[in-house]
Order: sequence, then C-alpha cells, then structure tokens
Amino acid sequence: MVRIATLTQPLAMAVRSDDAALYVAEKGGRVVAIRGGTIDPTPVLDISSKVSNGGEQGLLGIAFSPDGQYLYVSYTDVSGNTNIVQYSMGGGRSVVGSARRVLFVSQPYANHNGGNIAFGPDGDLYLGLGDGAPFRRTTPSPAEPGSVRRSGRTACATRGGSPSTG
Repeated sequence: MVRIATLTQPLAMAVRSDDAALYVAEKGGRVVAIRGGTIDPTPVLDISSKVSNGGEQGLLGIAFSPDGQYLYVSYTDVSGNTNIVQYSMGGGRSVVGSARRVLFVSQPYANHNGGNIAFGPDGDLYLGLGDGAPFRRTTPSPAEPGSVRRSGRTACATRGGSPSTG
C-alpha cells in the first residue's frame, strides 16, 4: 500500500462517472477530491457547520448518482439525526444552493447510526441505517433501525440520478 493523502478522519470514498478524481468524506463534514495524486485545496463540499462530531456521528457516507450529476451525502446533524441530502455537481464541485434533503430519520441514540450509502445495480440509492444502539422497535417503521433502505420505493427516490417516486 502506498499513501496517497493524509486527511482528517476519512470515513467514506466514492468515484464519479467520467471523472478521474477519488472523492473522500471526512467525518467533520468535508468532501475533498484527490486529483492526480494530490488533494484539491478547495473542498468539493463543506457542511461542517451542519454535522455533529459526536463519537460515531458526522459525515458518514457519500455516493454519486450513476450519471455523476448528483452527490449524495449521509450525515448526522447537530441534533444527532440522520440526513441524506442531494447536491447538484458543477465543475467538480457541489452546488451548495442546490441542496435537497431526500431523507430524514430521527435517531434515538448517538451511536450505531449507520450512514453508508451506495447506488445499486438497479440505479436506486441504498442506505445502511444502523441498529439504533439499544433502541428496539416493537412495530415496523419505514426507517427502522437495523435496516437497509432502498430509496426507489419512496417519494425521495432517485433512479439514475433524477428525482423519482419509484
């Protein structure tokens, strides 16, 4: 293994179609790009003011839509709740004013919140929600801890990068 970058608490990586950069999420709320073996000095996205930095919280996942037009981020906000937010991409950077929250989940505890996101071969966005720590539900919920969720069945869906009702 060869070190290509030193970052602050890197937790997730993603690649974008037709883009040679490697995108890395830092727990504190920044997404940076490594281009040609060098960290681009300008972050792709900086949401550090919106992200909780508690133990297992923070910016926990990133994914690009299959067509590369949108960046999706999964993070716990300053109240400790899970958010999935979509940003349009322009010129290798996110367009901050384009932010659109596609999912919000109230988290009962500050740990075991999951956060990994990825697009599946079906073009739908998947989220690992975590098990909610000691919290256990007796009745099913659309955002039940311990579940893997596919956005293609909800009003906040994405299919091939474009908003959809699934």
